[in-house]
Amino acid sequence: MNKFGELEDGSQPSSPHLIALLTFLGLLPLVYLIPPLVGRYITDIHGWNVIISVGIIVPIMSYILMPLLMAFVSCFKK
Repeated sequence: MNKFGELEDGSQPSSPHLIALLTFLGLLPLVYLIPPLVGRYITDIHGWNVIISVGIIVPIMSYILMPLLMAFVSCFKK
């Protein structure tokens, strides 16, 4: 990022509000779907269910959904 707030490629960084909205939209289906599946097929002990569910949700958000959502949004920013 240079002194004018631009990235190296000349584009502006994404709005923090947009990132928060994308994170919310990405997390919502995962939080509703994954914990019940973990409870049904792996363990119904609440503590383990939370640990395993978070261990599944975080990589999906970090490495799959957020890059896809950011690429989708960048198509409309041009």
